[in-house]
Amino acid sequence: MKLIDVYIHTNGTVIAFNAEGKQIPECQGFILEDEVIKNLKKYANENTHFFFSQWQKQQMECNFRWWFKKQREK
Repeated sequence: MKLIDVYIHTNGTVIAFNAEGKQIPECQGFILEDEVIKNLKKYANENTHFFFSQWQKQQMECNFRWWFKKQREK
């Protein structure tokens, strides 16, 4: 399973979706929870789109590809 879109809301809540548009419960919750961070690392890759978002408002895409590149180089 790979994540396609991850939305990090201003209140710290994370919502994640796969290629079929289904939510991935293992990757959802508060951004600072250890389990959420672990699963985001596990299921996201350089093709995952990350967004900072407000509920039903404008979203701004984040470019985290540098992090995945750095991880591959280790």
